[in-house]
Amino acid sequence: KISYDMRMVSEYFKSEQFIFPNEDTTYMEVAELTKMVNENAKSPKKVYVQQDKDLKSYLTKEGVRIGLSTNESKKLVDYVFNTTSPLILDLKQYWNRARPYQYVYQFDVDFHPFNTTSSHSPSYPSGHSLQTMCWKKLMDNINSSWFKKTENVENSVNQSRMSLGVHFASDISFSREICNYLHDNNLLS
Repeated sequence: KISYDMRMVSEYFKSEQFIFPNEDTTYMEVAELTKMVNENAKSPKKVYVQQDKDLKSYLTKEGVRIGLSTNESKKLVDYVFNTTSPLILDLKQYWNRARPYQYVYQFDVDFHPFNTTSSHSPSYPSGHSLQTMCWKKLMDNINSSWFKKTENVENSVNQSRMSLGVHFASDISFSREICNYLHDNNLLS
């Protein structure tokens, strides 16, 4: 239904709608992440690594497991990625928030995130989370009885982003705000 082109974020969002995390919030989030990451990043769950490496394949397989045909699942995931990827990159460039590991130097924290394939862009919002949340909304629109299963997938992806040490909780919360905005304004169908 929609396709984000090279428009600036300000053409479809007012930045004042969103609250960017300040230094105090970021410091608290780094402290919360440190324990979680140092416990999990050395030996992350296999599914977290799979989600990080190839979210598209992961969501396609989950769509099939939940009840779509392979073709339907692939089309749905392609739609989500084609409509959200340019938006995500635009938002990341606009906000330009550093990744958690980049703040550890400023805060002098012992923080050892997992070396991921997907964390080489700014942190805010979490692209994996936003794409999974949009996927979930569309899956639930197809069949509302899938809600619990799609919720489990979403929770797993969101948890993986923090357990791997590549996103703050506020990055994921911002993804939820954006997903809800897209859904509430009929920009996701």
